[in-house]
Order: sequence, then C-alpha cells, then structure tokens
Amino acid sequence: LGFLVAAECPAKDKTPASKKNWHRIQPSPFQVHLKTRGYLESRSQKIITFQSEVSEKVRIQSVVQHGTRVVPGATLLHIESEALRRSIAALVDEIELTDLALELETLAVQIADRKEPLQRESIQRRKGHLEQDYQHFHKTEKPQLMTNSRRALERAKFSLEYSLEELHQLKKMYEADDLTEETEEIILKRAQRAAKNARHALDQTRWKQERYQVVSLPRSEEKMASDRTRSRIDLEASLTRIAPEKKQRHKNLQKRQRQQTERKELLNRYRRDLEKRHIVSPSAGIVFHGRLHEGVWS
Repeated sequence: LGFLVAAECPAKDKTPASKKNWHRIQPSPFQVHLKTRGYLESRSQKIITFQSEVSEKVRIQSVVQHGTRVVPGATLLHIESEALRRSIAALVDEIELTDLALELETLAVQIADRKEPLQRESIQRRKGHLEQDYQHFHKTEKPQLMTNSRRALERAKFSLEYSLEELHQLKKMYEADDLTEETEEIILKRAQRAAKNARHALDQTRWKQERYQVVSLPRSEEKMASDRTRSRIDLEASLTRIAPEKKQRHKNLQKRQRQQTERKELLNRYRRDLEKRHIVSPSAGIVFHGRLHEGVWS
C-alpha cells in the first residue's frame, strides 16, 4: 500500500497572500511494480514420516500416490505385517525359554557360590591326606614291607631246614630196620621231594625278595613320589581356578541377561513397528512425497 501525491493549480489566484505557498493533497490509490525472486509455501503443512525400528523385517505394501488429494483419516501408508507377526511370535517363544534357562542358570550360580567354601576345604583336606599317605609310606609301610620280605625268605629257609632234618631223621630210622623196604622207599621219596620243593621255594623266595627290593619297591616309591607331585599340582590348580571360575560364571550369567534384555527391547521395537502398520492423514490436503522447506524441495 502506497500513496500517490497529486498537486492542484487554480486559474485565478483568489487565495490570500498569506496562503499562496500552500498545497492541498488529495488521497487516491496507486500501484508500485517490483521484480524480485521468491518462493511460495503453504501456511499449513504437516510432515508425516515413517521410521522403521527393524527395517529388515518391514516391507511396504502400499503408499498413496504423489499429488493425491486426501481427507482426514485416509490411509497414506500400509505395511505388510505377516512377516513381522511371525518374527514377534518366534521372539516371544525364545524369550520365554531363555527366561526359564536364566532362572536355572541363576540357581546353579548361587549353588556353586555356596559350595565354594566346601570346595576349598575339600582340596585342602585332600592335600593333607596326600602328604599323610606319603609320610606314612616312608615311615611305616616301607619298613614293614622290607620286614615282610625278609621274613618270607626266613620262612623259606626254615621250611628247607625242616625238610632236610625230617629226611635225615627218616634215614636214621631206616637204618634201624624198623620198617619194611617198600615202606622205606615210599617215605623216603616223599621226604626227598619235600626237601627238593623246599629248596626250590627258597630259591624262588630269594629271587622274589631281590627283585622286590631292587626293582618293585623302588619303582613303587618313584611312582608314589611322582603321583604325589602331580596330585599336588592338580590340587593347587583346582584351588587357583575357583576364583576365576566363579567370576566366569557370573560374567556369563550377566552376558546372557544382557542378551535377554536386548531381545526384549527388540520385541518392543517389533511391536512398535506393528502398531505403525497403518499411517493415516491427520487432515485434508494434497500428498507430496518429500519435503518443502523455504522453497527447497527434497
């Protein structure tokens, strides 16, 4: 809106001399033409967007065409939801099963934690028993075994002596002719065989004793020492593993709990996408694909 300025000049000057320099302005419309660059934009535009939270499970089934005039409540975008529903059902089953597994695992971790002091006591007790057995072998069992070996050899010697003495006495009896020749022969044969067997038994016992003292007993002693060292290493390792294994159990449980939380968050995203399967127009207007901002279309 502007004003057009117009001046009026009379034919005869009847104005008093004091008003000759005055001018009367009459208001009237006028136009101003101006060339410039600009853009037009609707005063009322509503930006409608669809952002899928799980895009790999969402497929657009239909979308309103560009430039379509719509009324309030008209469907703008429709999402195919069957695949999403199947994914939700499978995830619900997985979450329910995992909840049960986590409940059992939590119980197992709690029981293992309660058993930890007993486990430590058991290892220490086994270490004590191992040391007691080793000391008992050297102080008691080994001397007793050596004594048994010597006694066995002595018994074999005594048995041979008894047999030889019996044979000697029989020969003396036969010289007195108290028995018949046939009876003498039978008894002598028995006594000679008994003496022969006793001598053989003595040789066997002497051989066994030598082998036991030189081979078997030292090997048993070496094996016991080796088993003792190995068992001590295993027990120390078991004792050392208790704390890391406890930490590992708790870390694994926490990891599975975090994974379960992520599954539940994913389920919520699926359900939110399912709720957005129908996008409707909030008002009447014309649909344009894209966005217009300060004359720039994107």
